[in-house]
Amino acid sequence: MFEPGTKIGPRIVARMSSVKERQFSYEYTIGNDRTARQSVVNCFVEVIVPTRIASAVLPGWFVIQPTGAMSRAGWFAKNEGIAPGSELSGFQLESAALPGVTQFRCRGTGSVPSVPSDLPANVRRDLEGLLAVDLIVVMSIGPMIDGSGSPGLLLRRILRNYRSPLLSSAHPKRQDVIEQLERVSNLESVSPTIASESLQQIKALLATPLDDTWTIQLTDGLARCLTFVMERLLEAK
Repeated sequence: MFEPGTKIGPRIVARMSSVKERQFSYEYTIGNDRTARQSVVNCFVEVIVPTRIASAVLPGWFVIQPTGAMSRAGWFAKNEGIAPGSELSGFQLESAALPGVTQFRCRGTGSVPSVPSDLPANVRRDLEGLLAVDLIVVMSIGPMIDGSGSPGLLLRRILRNYRSPLLSSAHPKRQDVIEQLERVSNLESVSPTIASESLQQIKALLATPLDDTWTIQLTDGLARCLTFVMERLLEAK
């Protein structure tokens, strides 16, 4: 009997740090709401490559490393997973890619029936497509922005990734941040000193006190990206 694996309440908290020059560590805590009716048994996160799962082996879990063919990092529980009302830390990635907005896709302990092999090909394809969406999507921060290229190109990539999520967030200065980012996005037309001063002003806007967990993670990721661009501008002086 089919039971969807969506009776879960996944919560993702990302913590970022610099582990060495131009290399970021992304550590995740995955929680499952106490009202959930299933354990979380697998999660995939969208990334860009090269990115690798760097965490020590978590007892009871195995991993799928991202590749060029499938740019997702995955963790699978061998047994019970993350029960309702609990959380687990230690899901870790390392990458040279800058932090950007991404998606986790998580699944609970549902049961997926096999599709009979004697069905017409088009019917099998439709059924398999329906079963493939048996998951919950959660926004998070991860290695999603290519850190190569000029400071101006970097900033345009950052703006493209963060614009919509920030505008739909709870940040009280979200409109001002995006407007200033758009004004300074063509860094090639101003001096590195003026560009750095403009980015520092944007970081000051981002530093507004917040109490929403997702908005805190969102602004932390964006601030780290702007710091990276400012460091590149210093090199250009």
